[in-house]
Amino acid sequence: MLNLIFEKEVIYRIVRLSSGYAYFTHLLALKAAEKAIIEERQTIALNNLNFAIEKAINDCESSLQKLYEISIKSSVERYKKVLYAIALCNDEFIKKKDVKAKYESGVLNIVLPKEEQKELPTASTVTIE
Repeated sequence: MLNLIFEKEVIYRIVRLSSGYAYFTHLLALKAAEKAIIEERQTIALNNLNFAIEKAINDCESSLQKLYEISIKSSVERYKKVLYAIALCNDEFIKKKDVKAKYESGVLNIVLPKEEQKELPTASTVTIE
């Protein structure tokens, strides 16, 4: 048995950061515990949680990137607007109901910047090395 002990501040921060999502609660606690075990410590401190946050982000980054790319490839403009609005939000605890309320009230009438057309080279030959 490992007999690991989480400092109260670490528990509080894990709960806040995971926003009630069991997956993220488990992931942060697991990565913090792994770091403490590597350091041969029984107490999980804030420095272990900070490591866990970075590790969790790196582990999740590729899958989240794929989901984001799938979302923005949609031809439906409203999804782009909602994603854009969430990205601009400064509150880390934004709720789905808040975004929905803003969208339905017309607050999200955002004009997304148009991508500029890139000029393509007009070369008549292509060189492949």
